[in-house]
Amino acid sequence: MDNNNGLWFNKNGKKICYNPWTHFEVNNPDGSVTMCCDVDKVLGNINEQSIEEIWNGKMYQKMRRMMFEEGGEKMCSPNCLLLNGGKDYQSFSWFSSIPKNTPLSNNASLNEEEIRAGKEILKSKPRWMRFAISYRCNYNCYHCYQKGERKDNITLPAKFITDLKGLAQYYQFLFIFGGEPTLFPEFSGLLNLANDNPFMLFGMVTNASLIHKHIERIKKVKWAFIAVSLDAASPGMYKELRKASNWEQINKNIIMLSELRKDRRYEFNLGMTVNSKNCQELYDFVRLSDRYGATPKINLVSNPDGISFFAKYLWFSNQKRKHILAQLERISQDFSFTNGATGLNILKRQFDMRILPFYLTQFKALTKTIVPASLKNMVRRSLRVAK
Repeated sequence: MDNNNGLWFNKNGKKICYNPWTHFEVNNPDGSVTMCCDVDKVLGNINEQSIEEIWNGKMYQKMRRMMFEEGGEKMCSPNCLLLNGGKDYQSFSWFSSIPKNTPLSNNASLNEEEIRAGKEILKSKPRWMRFAISYRCNYNCYHCYQKGERKDNITLPAKFITDLKGLAQYYQFLFIFGGEPTLFPEFSGLLNLANDNPFMLFGMVTNASLIHKHIERIKKVKWAFIAVSLDAASPGMYKELRKASNWEQINKNIIMLSELRKDRRYEFNLGMTVNSKNCQELYDFVRLSDRYGATPKINLVSNPDGISFFAKYLWFSNQKRKHILAQLERISQDFSFTNGATGLNILKRQFDMRILPFYLTQFKALTKTIVPASLKNMVRRSLRVAK
C-alpha cells in the first residue's frame, strides 16, 4: 500500500481518496453536507442533525464503504484535481511534524489508522471543515449563481457555528467562503479559533473588498491558501463585470495579501472567469497576477443563465478566438507558471480548433443552455397557472 502526500493512497492499484474520512463540507447555507465540492451527494443536514450525528451517520458510512471497496476513480470524476495530483495545499501529512499528544496530532494519527483500515464508523473527528454561513455579498457579479439564493437570506444556524467551534482543536484546515466571508459577523471570531488550535491552517475565497478592515486579524493566523475572485485586469472591465468601482482599493488589498504571502508562503490565487468581453484582457490578467506574486486561476465561465447570458458572454467570434490563442502563446513565452494549475491549458484546448468545429461546439453549448432555460420557464408558467 503506497502512501502519497496525504490526499489519497493506493490499495491494490485503486486510489482511495481521504475525503469521506476527513472532510465535512457545508457548501450551501441550506445546511446540506457533502464530502467535497465536486460530489454533490448529500450526507446530512446540519439544520436537522449535529456534526457528530452526520459524521457517523448512514450516508457517511456508505460513502466510506464505497470509496474503500471501489476507489475514487470509479466513484468520482476522472477529472478530479485531487486524484490527478492537484490540491497539494490540502495535504494532511504535515500533522506528523507538530508536537505529539496534542488534540490535533492525536486525532490525525487515529484518523490515518481508520482510513487505512477502511473504518466506516470513526472515533476521530473531521480534519477539514469547509462551510458557507450565508450567500450574503456586497457585489452583484455578472456570473454569480447565488443571486437567487441570496434573496432568500438563508444562513446556517447558530448551533452549527457553536458545534463547529467545539471541534476546532481537531481541525487541520478551516475553509471559509460564501457569499463574501469577510461580511459574516462571525468572521473575526472564526479566525480567533487559531487561539485554541495554533496549528490549524485557514483557507478563504474572497472578493478582497474588505481585506483592509480585517488585515491585522488575518495576519495572526496561518493560511493554507487565499483565493481572490477578480475577473478583470482593468478598472473599466472590473466595474462592468463586478458592478463595483473600488478597483484602486482592491489592488491595495491584494498587495496586502501579496506582502503577507512573502512571509507565510501560502497558496495565493487570482481568479478569472473568461467570457467574450474580458477575454481581451487575458494576457494583462496573467501579467497582473505575476506582479502580485499570485497564480492566475483561469477558466471559461461555466454557469450561463439563459440564452441572453450566452449571447452576451459566451459567444466568441473567430477574431476573438484567434486573439485568445495569440494571447495564450504570448503568455507561454513570457511567464513561467503556465502549467495545468492555471487552467490555461484547458482554455487552449477549448479554442484551439478549426473554425467550423469551434462554431459547432458553441452551438452545442448554446443548445444545452436553451433547453434547461425553456424547461425552467415552463415550470414557472405552470406554477402561476396552478396558483
